[in-house]
Amino acid sequence: MEYRKVYDDFIASYIAGTTNAEEVGHTITIMAQHFCDANMAVGAADKGYSTLFAENMQLEEGGKSISAAKAKIMTDASEEANVLSSAKRNLENIEQLINALKYLQRGMANEYQHMN
Repeated sequence: MEYRKVYDDFIASYIAGTTNAEEVGHTITIMAQHFCDANMAVGAADKGYSTLFAENMQLEEGGKSISAAKAKIMTDASEEANVLSSAKRNLENIEQLINALKYLQRGMANEYQHMN
């Protein structure tokens, strides 16, 4: 996961003491692009999940269409559901990392203000 590498590299730089507020801002912009990409991945995964659900709703059992609940259970057990779940987790992870970077940036700005 590219976003993890970006964040891990940034944290290594921070621990080494070579980070400034500008680098934090740069990392936030990189992570924001990863957020956009992850959001698109969630959309694509959701479409795949929804398409499979619609297909499952068309299935017949004993000459009758299966129930929506059964179609959902079948869809939830699919690879499409796993892809959607993973995409959502990545999106949430990126959002949390961006929030952590924003807090760090604010903290660095406050520290800089108190130094002057």
